[in-house]
Amino acid sequence: MDIKGEARFVSAVICLMGTTSFMGLAAPAAAQDAASAPAGLSKGAAEDGAASDIVVTGSRIRRANEVQSTPVATLGAAELASRGTVNVVEALSALPAVGANSLSPSGAPRNTLLAGLYTVDLRALGSSRTLVLVDGKRYVSGLQGSSAVDISTIPTDLIDRVEVTTGGASAVYGSDAIAGVVNFVLKKKVDGLQLRAQSGISSRGDAGQYKLGLIGGGSFADDRGGFVFYANYDRTRPVFAANRSISSDGVAVADPTRPDLALFGPASYTSLRTTQGVFGLNGATVTGATIRRTVLPDGTIATPLGSRDGDNPNEYNIIYSPSERYMFGARLNYELGSDINLTIDGSYAHNDTLQRFEPTFLNSGSSNIGGPTGLSNTIPVSNPFVPAALRALIPAGRTDISFARDFTEFGPRDLDYTRQLYRFVAGLDGKFEVMGRNWSWEAYYEYGRTTLDETMRNGIDTQRFYQSQRVEANGAGGYRCVDAAARAQGCIPVNLFTGQPLTQAEIAWLGASATIHSTNTQQVAAASVTGDLFNITTSPVAFAAGVEWRKESSNYVPSEALRNGLISLQYAGITKGDFTVKEAFAELTVPLLEGVPLVDYLEVEGAYRYADYSISGGASSWKVGGTYRPFSGLRFRGIYAKAVRAPNINDLFRGATGNLANVSDPCRGGGTTSARQQYCLAQPGISAGFNPPATTQVQQSVVGNPNLTPEIAHTLTLGGVLTPSFVRGLSLSVDYFRIKIDDAITSLAAQTVIDQCANTNDPVYCSTVIRDTASGVILRNNSVPINAAQELLKGIDVELAYRTRIDAVPGIGRLGDTLSLQLNYTRTIAYDTAPFDGAPTIKLRGQPFYPANKGNLQLTYVNGPLSASLNERYIGKVYRVVGGTFDGNAVPSFWYTDVQFKYDISEQFAFYAGMNNATDKKPPFFPVPYVGTSTGTNTAASVYDLRGRFMYAGVTVKF
Repeated sequence: MDIKGEARFVSAVICLMGTTSFMGLAAPAAAQDAASAPAGLSKGAAEDGAASDIVVTGSRIRRANEVQSTPVATLGAAELASRGTVNVVEALSALPAVGANSLSPSGAPRNTLLAGLYTVDLRALGSSRTLVLVDGKRYVSGLQGSSAVDISTIPTDLIDRVEVTTGGASAVYGSDAIAGVVNFVLKKKVDGLQLRAQSGISSRGDAGQYKLGLIGGGSFADDRGGFVFYANYDRTRPVFAANRSISSDGVAVADPTRPDLALFGPASYTSLRTTQGVFGLNGATVTGATIRRTVLPDGTIATPLGSRDGDNPNEYNIIYSPSERYMFGARLNYELGSDINLTIDGSYAHNDTLQRFEPTFLNSGSSNIGGPTGLSNTIPVSNPFVPAALRALIPAGRTDISFARDFTEFGPRDLDYTRQLYRFVAGLDGKFEVMGRNWSWEAYYEYGRTTLDETMRNGIDTQRFYQSQRVEANGAGGYRCVDAAARAQGCIPVNLFTGQPLTQAEIAWLGASATIHSTNTQQVAAASVTGDLFNITTSPVAFAAGVEWRKESSNYVPSEALRNGLISLQYAGITKGDFTVKEAFAELTVPLLEGVPLVDYLEVEGAYRYADYSISGGASSWKVGGTYRPFSGLRFRGIYAKAVRAPNINDLFRGATGNLANVSDPCRGGGTTSARQQYCLAQPGISAGFNPPATTQVQQSVVGNPNLTPEIAHTLTLGGVLTPSFVRGLSLSVDYFRIKIDDAITSLAAQTVIDQCANTNDPVYCSTVIRDTASGVILRNNSVPINAAQELLKGIDVELAYRTRIDAVPGIGRLGDTLSLQLNYTRTIAYDTAPFDGAPTIKLRGQPFYPANKGNLQLTYVNGPLSASLNERYIGKVYRVVGGTFDGNAVPSFWYTDVQFKYDISEQFAFYAGMNNATDKKPPFFPVPYVGTSTGTNTAASVYDLRGRFMYAGVTVKF
């Protein structure tokens, strides 16, 4: 849909809303006494807004919710409870505005930092562009060096509501609010105790969940003081890849862009993942069956790629991570005087999580050996263990043999994570009057700290492996390691050519483990004031202003083995850094007209924030907008804003983390264009006849860039809200959104950087390409994040809320029941990205992680003590390859059905039971190349449900 098409769509919706509203002018006045909740608001939030002015996420000014210009979707405590959530993650994932990321326990099992971490990613723009608040205050990050908050550390039972506003909100809240803000509003008052116990299990007998939660509170000192506390324990059991048909076998794709799509299953891929090993005879990376051999257990030399048994890596993998979490905290508030209050909050959370991968796989072309040490990952021909039959096949002049082998003797690679969070907030707030007008103020200090301790087990020490393959005769009829220093440490020659498992002594020599310790620390000191200035209409001109100081620091320390690339993973350097930011902000709302013909209410607003970062300098953000209500029941709203995301510590100070990349040298043959020729021939060692291999492997080291500047986004939201008086309890909102990000921070692939260097001779790219000064060949690419990418996202949000009483049914009689409906729908019109200016546009809309259509429908029925809810989650059609025409490219739309029944046995005791994915919908098949990253699941695990039908039951008891 082009811009004109979008405009027509929005105009049509606005006209429809206007026409419907005018029809309502003739409705009886008596119908107007039915207050209906704005779209997305729970009943409690709606009633609060009707009773008095409140502060809603998106603004710091206290005012009636029906004149807010920023769309806000709210999940109330009742909605959270109706989903049977162990933590709030599961409820948030149903909102269409929430993108697919690590919200699911199976969302990112292959990432060695994300296990047990649950972040929010509004609009699928990345969790670093979504700001998470708790009671309107920032929350310390759970991921080293980033701003991503682990929302599983927020106690679900204490949440009063979750307010989600989309669109740029940096002028109000600061950096990171490009996609929007998620604000968790906790309960301020609890009387007595409430205990909740819940247990659940999948229909296959795994993925068990257990939860025990306690909240309580009371008052003291003649109600001048109050306290709230909570304690929570929950545990989740794993799901193994072997226990789901879609993930039980590993697969690969020949070429996803061709109509003759071919999938390779166990008979093909496992011969390349054998425990006996595959050996290349040309001294290069294994590339073809005609030059590869396998030594079978009986000593026979065979050609691989036959229909032989091998090792299935997916039989070891955990695809739904287990976890054990406990948390507790308390809040104390006390009236120090008639107009001043003290609030103190403290919280702690602890989470243990396990990831399990297939055993270590080493090959001569992998990134497992290399790192800063630069060890050669091959077996020398001089190795006396090379069988004579294999040696006879080695071409003359070759000195090395390449290899590939699964080291199943070591067992699966386990990664254990322990995450901890500490948070403390102390603040004062109060009220005062200026010339008879009410003002309020707040000042607080917040300290937050998260830690991660990670242990990697069952790896291979790649330096010891290197030493074990450099073997010589020991003069006594046996063999020894060539390296004397290694012998002194106990080096054992390892014979990979027996076709038999390694011995226990060999396993003990080669085995390795590693650890990572990281911390994030956040400190915030802020003060703000808000109140009324004067009146133009009957509603006052309101103002808010404040200052904020924030310090972020992070420390990521891998063990020495990881820092030196001596374990069978990647090498990773120390990341350590911090920055501070000083900010000042102001916000103003100005009601212009009120209660005149065709203008029941008209208001404009604006906000501005200036931030001074210790690393990247000054940055400003702003917003302008307004609300127009021609008459009761119809409201139009709009916001245009500039938002920013400052580079985080990982962007700025990331320690060198490396792997290997296959690249083609654009200078091969002296360059193919005049621009390339000019660059290439200026490089030492390169002449017109320069002829390196067509493809070669180079070290790629990813490091931080302290010269980064903030990302800049311009966001637009236009829409309207219809609450017709002739349909009591109905609310409909439609909003168009557009987010354009310039100078987005991105890390380019090694080939892209090398090509751009040759094409432009720009030092931004060329400074990271390291060539040998004698031969001219590329040795390394020091990849750094740069401000180069562009992103454009456009779409439509629709929210429909309806609540009614069923007073009577013919033939049944009076019921007095309540029926409510909540529909949220998002249509993505476009999601385009470009890695740098002038690069081809990448169309993300319609890819597995970016469906064009998403929706959620919830129906709730209440009859006295009995309530029932039905939740339908919709994921629209996606394509394995956007623009592809081959059979099976389109993946049809999905519906997930969740149900729950609850019965209040008494005021103190309630029982509930439910079923998620009640129809046991199986996920679609997405091999690795389609989704861009390996998850070991053969599907887009954070989009579709891997667990299957899940049943649960629980009780709540109040004292």
